[in-house]
Amino acid sequence: MTDLDEANRRLRAQYRHPERATLTVEQLAQVLGVSRKKIYEMIQTNELPIAPIRLGRRILFSRAKVEEFLGRDPDLSGGPLREAQQEAEHYRETLEHVIDLCRRVLNDPRNRGRARLH
Repeated sequence: MTDLDEANRRLRAQYRHPERATLTVEQLAQVLGVSRKKIYEMIQTNELPIAPIRLGRRILFSRAKVEEFLGRDPDLSGGPLREAQQEAEHYRETLEHVIDLCRRVLNDPRNRGRARLH
């Protein structure tokens, strides 16, 4: 593995996709335009049409189920969810472009001995 490939691997490992598969109670309340207290009340009375996911004391909700409940296709919906997805895609494309440029510079015979990755 070359130094450039190793640098690429480290960059990809450090990058965390901003779009998560779940929403917290606070995030769901914000999306639905209600208070956190109201979400907790709806969970207690089984009024909430989106089944909660319980992980120990933590309560999460499937982002896809929320999008479905709101009548939006999770892949096509706009708003912050889609914007985050587009931003992540743009970041990935930019990163791949920079890596490609670095490979070209390093492989250019005129740069032999000048360019070094540390």
